Amino acid sequence: MIQITNLLLPDFVIHSLGGGSDLFGMLEMTAAIAGMAALALAGIPALARKLARATAAVLAGARPHWLCCLL
Repeated sequence: MIQITNLLLPDFVIHSLGGGSDLFGMLEMTAAIAGMAALALAGIPALARKLARATAAVLAGARPHWLCCLL
């Protein structure tokens, strides 16, 4: 998934958002921080169980967003 994001994100930043390397860097940094926070939260057993039960709902909610970006 990360490879696809790294492939599509520069084009999205330039053409859709009208940004440059500063915006791209900020989005990359935000994604890295969010990933670290997700790993930290998933390390808590009670939260990991809740996240495991909610995975299908999260993926179903995220799918339309990714389809829009790919088109």
